[in-house]
Amino acid sequence: MKRYYSKIKDIQREKTFDRNLKELIGFLNQFKRIPEKSKNPKLYAWMASLMTEHKKRRLDQKYVDQLNSVGFIWSSREFNWFNKADEIKKMLLEHKTIPAYDNHRTLYHWLNFNRDLFSKNSLPEDKKKIITDINKLIQGLQDSGNHEPVIMGSAKEPMWTQKLNDLIKFRKENPKSWPQIKTIDENEKKLGIWCQNLRHSFRINSLEETLLTKLKEIGFNFKGRVDNWKQKFEELKKHFQAKEKAPDSRNELYTWAWLQFNRFDDLTEEKQELLNSINFLKYIEEKSWNKRYLEFQQFGLFYKKTPTKKIDEKLYNWLSVQRARYKSGQLSKNQVTLLLKLGVDLSPIEKKKSHMEFEL
Repeated sequence: MKRYYSKIKDIQREKTFDRNLKELIGFLNQFKRIPEKSKNPKLYAWMASLMTEHKKRRLDQKYVDQLNSVGFIWSSREFNWFNKADEIKKMLLEHKTIPAYDNHRTLYHWLNFNRDLFSKNSLPEDKKKIITDINKLIQGLQDSGNHEPVIMGSAKEPMWTQKLNDLIKFRKENPKSWPQIKTIDENEKKLGIWCQNLRHSFRINSLEETLLTKLKEIGFNFKGRVDNWKQKFEELKKHFQAKEKAPDSRNELYTWAWLQFNRFDDLTEEKQELLNSINFLKYIEEKSWNKRYLEFQQFGLFYKKTPTKKIDEKLYNWLSVQRARYKSGQLSKNQVTLLLKLGVDLSPIEKKKSHMEFEL
């Protein structure tokens, strides 16, 4: 049955292949581009099926040879690359014009981007040859003086220059923060996304040298949240040294400090150690310990076990903090006594029991 189906499929393909191939050749000669899915759905689907089968090595070689003979490109991205190269050659040869940012923005970006790759020796040999020819044509026009002005350098520069100016303006207005993605301000969100992309490019060492230099000049935060966290930590450390108490609700550190307290058990070991080094847990809990202890006691009386994250996340985190404080010697003797009185196991989390008995 399987063989019979394959044979029928082969017969159907032979009948349609010649017709579709002639149609494709005519299209390519007329429009110099691959058919679009929205305007030529049947021809596009036929080409897509050929590309898929060829990629999976299931397309008969006779079809591959016929397609190769008419210059069929097996990738739409590759086809468009050569198409843009032809457009630029035509501009240089027939119109004596170099693509300019204001008038031919797409070709301008494509040209400068690929010339940059060429200078870094990052193009395959066939594309190198084409860019070499284009460079010679550009040089000829520049030597003759008969051409429109061209902005040399990176194609990204006009875009990132404006973004950089926006970032500098943002920092002047918000000296203690960087643009955030999670914000209702659309302009800040776009700037935050751009900053995230910069950090990714920095990590993979693909930032342009000029842009990298500019970012270093303004003290750009290349590490993102880690640096923000440490900056907040240093601010809180100075607050503790000066005030010897936790920040109140009028202080902008208040929300950040309580967020660290509630998530203490989920913080990295490095962050926990830094917070412990400034007696963070002691300062934050001074005003709320007794209140939270009573809530914990009532929970135990009702459920007869320690809080779980699913049932009561706040009490669960509070208990995790008590274990951390006990381990670092920051629990007072009275607090230890009160917790032990409820049957709480203060040993490390990997050894703690799944239940406790309350002794009142």
